[in-house]
Formats: sequence, C-alpha cells, structure tokens
Amino acid sequence: MANYEATARSNYFSVKDMPAFTAWCSTLNVEVSPVSARNPGLIALLFAEGVPSSSYNEDTQDLEDLDFYGDLASHLIAGQVAVIRDSGHLAFPALFK
Repeated sequence: MANYEATARSNYFSVKDMPAFTAWCSTLNVEVSPVSARNPGLIALLFAEGVPSSSYNEDTQDLEDLDFYGDLASHLIAGQVAVIRDSGHLAFPALFK
C-alpha cells in the first residue's frame, strides 16, 4: 500500500488579527513564518504534512472536516491573496525494506 507524503507553503500575505491567526494555525500544525523584521506584517505558511483537510475536536475526541481555504480567507486583509503550493509523492514503504 502506498502513502501520499506532501509538503506545502504559501506566498507572503497579511492577516487582520495576527494573534488570532497564529492561534488558528497552531491548532492545525501549520507554521507561520514572518518575512523579516523589516516587514513585520507579512507572513507565509509552511505545511510539514501538506494542507490539512480535517482538525481534531477536543470535545468529541474525533476528527472533523475542515474548510481550510474558507477559514484562511476569513483571516485575510481585504485585497490580500494567499497562494498555496503543494508538492508530494507516493511512498511505497513495503518495496524498500
């Protein structure tokens, strides 16, 4: 059986409320990366495991479907665009043992 392994990142953009945005990202295991100290308002997203499609609900202790792109759009400042690029591959662990 094959596993799909992916990483992803975004372009640089600005959000309405940085503390609320970073809190949302931390619940999804998405890293927020600032551009530089000279551009404190611009950030990029780094995804170690690809773009999330579900999130863990502490109350129900179960995974729930996630509208990642819709939720991301709600954090953007008007006129900002977030572009996410994904790169992945199929891994066949049984073939390489």
